[in-house]
Amino acid sequence: MSRDDPYHDRKVYHFARQWRADGAVSALCYKRPRPINLRIALWTITVKAVTCPRCLKMIRERDMTIDDLILRILAQHGPCTPEELAERMPVGYRGVVGTQMSLECLELDGKVERVGEGRWQVPAAKGQVGDG
Repeated sequence: MSRDDPYHDRKVYHFARQWRADGAVSALCYKRPRPINLRIALWTITVKAVTCPRCLKMIRERDMTIDDLILRILAQHGPCTPEELAERMPVGYRGVVGTQMSLECLELDGKVERVGEGRWQVPAAKGQVGDG
């Protein structure tokens, strides 16, 4: 028994991904579709009600925008061209033209800066090396 759930009556809420005609529902976090055991867990289609940590992680990754992905890749790999970024993007996001357009919009917002010919990077924070 745990203090926060002494009667073991709190159930994890999974995000419903697939369901069958007989009413069985599979969770987003399951690697292979299988019915959720309703004795120990429940399901929902409301993102705010999800309590399963794996479902929440997958929802955050699913909802990540292309701009978030570009900023993450630039932070990890340093200055990149649109071609290099397009190669590092997940399969569903690939495309040099879209990456180029996103970089130009991010530059207008001050989130990335050009360094050299056709290369972008995340601006160095104040106080870091290279800050004059």
